[in-house]
Amino acid sequence: MASPTTFTLHDILNSGLRKVGSPEIASDDTTSISYATAYGALKDAQFAIFGTNVFQYNTRTIQMTGNDTTADDYEENQSPPYYGSAAAHGQESEKDSPVPSILTYMYNLPSDFNLLLHLRTKDGLYSLPYQFSGHSMGDPDYSNNSDTDVHLESSIPRLFTDHAEVQLTYSFVPNLLALGVGNTHNSAADQVKRMPEFLYNVVTLYIAQSICIQLTGSETRADNLYERYQKALSRARILEGRSSPVQDFMSDSSSRIIDSHNRYGKV
Repeated sequence: MASPTTFTLHDILNSGLRKVGSPEIASDDTTSISYATAYGALKDAQFAIFGTNVFQYNTRTIQMTGNDTTADDYEENQSPPYYGSAAAHGQESEKDSPVPSILTYMYNLPSDFNLLLHLRTKDGLYSLPYQFSGHSMGDPDYSNNSDTDVHLESSIPRLFTDHAEVQLTYSFVPNLLALGVGNTHNSAADQVKRMPEFLYNVVTLYIAQSICIQLTGSETRADNLYERYQKALSRARILEGRSSPVQDFMSDSSSRIIDSHNRYGKV
């Protein structure tokens, strides 16, 4: 198996093909049935595995600065703007929403945002109250009458809290298909290349169990590969749990309970 720091798109696909007993494909093959079948399974794998599972591999922590919803120029600073008039389409604008009056800072979430894991003060000491507001993915583009859904950052729900700067920890779905985009290095491909061995095994087993019946016609082998995939995914969760703390460490500087106890009776 290829090293998890040097594998390519074809390494992943060939690993899945080997598991079902199919011949490997050449490094320049992008047209064969085997390639198309395995590639489609890989596209499904990235969402099936990383859309609902959280590993260190698919999490990020970033610092964010919010927009004050009480400022006079709040609506002008929204980026990107809404398309067409929200009122004309029976929608409530975020400036008129009751949410900003309670939590006064609005944040545009990262474009690769999937699940919110932690929201803390900018120094990471305390967890913060928050609320989501906005439109779901795939809102129609009101700038024209086309039936095509648009997937823009303006369609991603926005985050409201009561702090001007926050530390956001979230999960994302890695773009495993980025490895097949040319031969040059790019940030998406470099992120994928850092996949640990135990997750590499999960991904290739997902591909194998997905393509087995189509390429071999064997339901027995497909069932066996599915069981192996489920066990590999369960093992990956266990390994991730062993490498991560069960909960955040509480100290005098990070716990309000301890801080309140130490200050009790003091002016």
